[in-house]
Amino acid sequence: MEQSSACVPDSLSGNTIEYVADVSFSRNKVNLLLPRAGRSVHDRKVLSACATAVREALTAVALEGVDHQHARYKIALTATYKHASKG
Repeated sequence: MEQSSACVPDSLSGNTIEYVADVSFSRNKVNLLLPRAGRSVHDRKVLSACATAVREALTAVALEGVDHQHARYKIALTATYKHASKG
């Protein structure tokens, strides 16, 4: 998800977005959800840009050949966006 770090402007540095990856082995698909309760970023443009970047990264995830016990998993991850200091 490091690719998505540019989606948050410096003014929102230190804020968080919770992502939930809904992984379905039966459909061979990963869907991304953005719960409202798990974020401190509320700007829709920023959320949309970040979600797009994370979704693009998830398309590269290959589910074939992955050992699993269940047909479906939901994995929650909270990302804190911090910008490197300039100088």
